[in-house]
Amino acid sequence: MKRSLLPVCLMLICLSVVPTVYADVIDPDEKEVQTSYQIINLDSYPDYVFLLYGYPFYYDIMVLNSSQFSFYKFSTLSVYAVEKSNFNEDELRQLNETQLQDYFASSTNVIRQIWNLRGVMVL
Repeated sequence: MKRSLLPVCLMLICLSVVPTVYADVIDPDEKEVQTSYQIINLDSYPDYVFLLYGYPFYYDIMVLNSSQFSFYKFSTLSVYAVEKSNFNEDELRQLNETQLQDYFASSTNVIRQIWNLRGVMVL
């Protein structure tokens, strides 16, 4: 009986000593900085639609206009351009994640990665 309790006791001690919860919490001596982006000259290119798409934690397509946008801090997003004559938003929204990746990687209608945006910022 004593031998069977020893491993259980050791396991309980290990579990109580090792931290089991992690959180994305701001340290007391730090401040949160809200970031947002805005591309102000999109109207200079009336024949194009600008799309925001990225990874990880961001599996949607955003059609950009001149308003501000933001995204999760650990994501990396890219801005793509598509000629309006070749753009069908409804078709694009029906694609699954793999099909979207293929579309942005290999479609001849897409001007690839005009800008890359990362959410992590060090001050």
